Amino acid sequence: MTARQRISKITKSLKPLKSHDKNAIKILNSVFLAFGMCLSTSQASNLKCQLKATQYPQSYKISQKEQQALSLITQSIQQPNSTEIIKKLATLDSTLGKLYILQLHSLLNQIKSIQATDDSEIKCQACADFAKSALSFAFASDAEKNQNHIKEILWLDSSARVGEELLCVGLVAKDTKALVESYAHFALAGVNTRAINALLSAVKMGDKDAARILEFLLDNGVYLAQNTQASQTLKKAISSGNLNSIFTNSSKDFVVREFNAYSNVLENLFYQSLLSRGAIIDELDTRYANLSAASKADSASVLAKELDRAKSLKQAAIAKMSTNEKNEFNEALKFKQHLHNVDETPYTSTYLIKQNKK
Repeated sequence: MTARQRISKITKSLKPLKSHDKNAIKILNSVFLAFGMCLSTSQASNLKCQLKATQYPQSYKISQKEQQALSLITQSIQQPNSTEIIKKLATLDSTLGKLYILQLHSLLNQIKSIQATDDSEIKCQACADFAKSALSFAFASDAEKNQNHIKEILWLDSSARVGEELLCVGLVAKDTKALVESYAHFALAGVNTRAINALLSAVKMGDKDAARILEFLLDNGVYLAQNTQASQTLKKAISSGNLNSIFTNSSKDFVVREFNAYSNVLENLFYQSLLSRGAIIDELDTRYANLSAASKADSASVLAKELDRAKSLKQAAIAKMSTNEKNEFNEALKFKQHLHNVDETPYTSTYLIKQNKK
């Protein structure tokens, strides 16, 4: 049974779900090192499959639900206020759709107080409802929590293996849709650098859907520093059909935020929500270096508390796992750690966020 088949088995048992140059990097490193952060600047030029040929499918065809989800996502990016698109997307049980709605949830809603009914806190009710269903261990109230929480954790962390299988077949077959779907699985597992490299590989091959997703990430500062200028350049490239124009001669055009292997999409959602409501300041923001030491310390303290909260939510579910489930979870973590250690990052450098040990 492939990892993709194992994930399918898990998800079916869940409740149905209704540009940086070298000098800039040196400057960023000097800031990050002072706060226990650093940029990985490996010079590898190729993204390589980490599985044997017998460990991944030799062919791929995007499923109807993923193709439909991709179409709705690109529509939503171009029509950001359309609630109906989100509602349609939520009914598909699609990996790409799940990730996108969770990302919107972190951008639009005050997810720390998910039970709030104030419209100023919940701007996308469909996103909030979906998050409570998809990740009940984290976003549902105590009264709404259900027995899916263990399966949810396993689904998230095991997604890295599925992402790698899709990446491998995408690279071999030069199938951009496999690479785009790979991005979604990696992102759910919290393997952000690999996720962005998979997405950028699809963009490099001329995939406009991948480019639209990248546009969304740049516009909103998801995984990458918010960069509206780069987003505008990308929009022009999409219109002209010359997507290669966004890649410079540098092998490291993008800096990606990365958490440790124990983390998954949850830490990223919490981080994004803190940014969206101005509770912390992104260290990738060019204004960060001019902040006072007190402001930096306040931001770091808020972030540490939220990351600890994410860890506690997951630990509560992990503590209830059976021996077999814990073994599966540990295998998933081991594979994620391997991917974190891979040097082949052709389009990115990695910004590592300091976290307390698990």
